[in-house]
Amino acid sequence: MILITVGAIMAASSAAMVDPYDPAAAQAAMSGPGVIIAGIGYVIGGLIALAMIIPNLAITWRRLHDANFAGPFFFLSFIPGVGGLIVFVLELLPSKPEGQRFDV
Repeated sequence: MILITVGAIMAASSAAMVDPYDPAAAQAAMSGPGVIIAGIGYVIGGLIALAMIIPNLAITWRRLHDANFAGPFFFLSFIPGVGGLIVFVLELLPSKPEGQRFDV
């Protein structure tokens, strides 16, 4: 949420500095240090997203095992629209003792 807010502020301030009717000003705004800063921001954002998805995968996988479902059910979340909801419902189901078979 913080990254989105900072990105929105940077985009708004960048847009406010450019004259939309002057092509030369728009071209100048799309080169220089702003592009480098944006590139660094994209790389940092990608690293943060990667650092967050691995623990999320581990926690979801463990919770599915706790409810006696196979861990690869996590990949149901990639189904557009309803996949995330399906995995969420599976995670809300109560724990079952049979799920201990995954704790080998």
